[in-house]
Amino acid sequence: MFDHKGIKIPFKVNFVLQSKLINTTIKIDTAEGTTFLQGNDKKEINIGCVLGDNHKIPMLTITGFQPDPLPEIFIKEMKINGYDVEDFKSLLSFDMKGNKFVKDERINAPDSITFNGCLNLDVERNRDRLTWFPVNYSTSRKFFHYSNIILNCHSEYGCYEGNDCRHDPPWKIFKLDEFTGHRNNFDLVAVGCSFTAGMGILKDRSWPGVLKNDFKQSTLNLGVPGIGHDGILNNVKGIISSDVDFKKMIILLPSINRRSYTIERHGLYFNFISRKNTDISAKHFNIFFDKNELEDLIKSKHRKFTLNFNPKRNVLIIKRLIRLLESSKTDYYISSWSDEVYDIVRGVTPSHRLLPMFNEDQDESKGKDREHPAESIHKKWVKSIENQIGIGK
Repeated sequence: MFDHKGIKIPFKVNFVLQSKLINTTIKIDTAEGTTFLQGNDKKEINIGCVLGDNHKIPMLTITGFQPDPLPEIFIKEMKINGYDVEDFKSLLSFDMKGNKFVKDERINAPDSITFNGCLNLDVERNRDRLTWFPVNYSTSRKFFHYSNIILNCHSEYGCYEGNDCRHDPPWKIFKLDEFTGHRNNFDLVAVGCSFTAGMGILKDRSWPGVLKNDFKQSTLNLGVPGIGHDGILNNVKGIISSDVDFKKMIILLPSINRRSYTIERHGLYFNFISRKNTDISAKHFNIFFDKNELEDLIKSKHRKFTLNFNPKRNVLIIKRLIRLLESSKTDYYISSWSDEVYDIVRGVTPSHRLLPMFNEDQDESKGKDREHPAESIHKKWVKSIENQIGIGK
């Protein structure tokens, strides 16, 4: 069932049908009207749909087929909200109905249509794919900021969209209880950006990986590539108020020029993570936004952010973060890989909570993605903080 009870999502589906008919006229009824196919017709059909708790959405009701193996209708293309849908046949099912000498049955992922019946969008088998979105969303504006793109990556490296990144299943959405493996206690919670997520380096050799594997600290890694200080503040609030118990929290802050932004649609809040690339809308169809609309929204938000950027906002967020950690009596430690941010943190953080700067030596060694700090830099930083955070051997 759709996770957000009572939420209904309107979206548009477009089919391109090609007929191969001889002396036969096929009638196609949709919620939008009626279309007839004859001979070698090629027609587009547009349908308005609504996703809620339904198990299937009827698309096309087809009548006119007679007991003859020759007539056939091919589904050549399918679009959702203007996006081309790859492997669209797996989204569909066909319920045979009203055919002479043939019993009614369901055909999953039909290659073509040769019987009377109803073509459906099969929600029950494809709900995860239909409701997937590149970033996290919820009915609450203050829900976790996370990138669903990196979930379920089976590469030994932190997901960086390289050739060895394989996502199976690909349509994973962040849910805290599933993300934690349904456990509710950890020695450490690691919070930060791609440096914390271990993007482009061996996962078990990122700094949270070193803490977990070399120092046997059960570690929850909440690193999110591209996240800003506002997203980190939101995630820290979320984990503190959750039922996840932890002993210590280690936060590695990103550079000053990052922020997140939220777009509300259909009663849902989408937490976009500000990153240099703006092609998030082109990678996969979604039922929440039209393709052109989403592209324009993202470009507009990035432009507005660039024009109105004020580093003082993030300074205030860092101060709020420290106040939250102190008032909640969290056993936390904090640092940054940015000189500018580290100087800000140093001015507002109790000295025993301030960790050495990450890669203070400016070592330029890179990971497999040739962008993020190499594994040796992560290990060196953990070595520099082990006694301060109380895990030294």
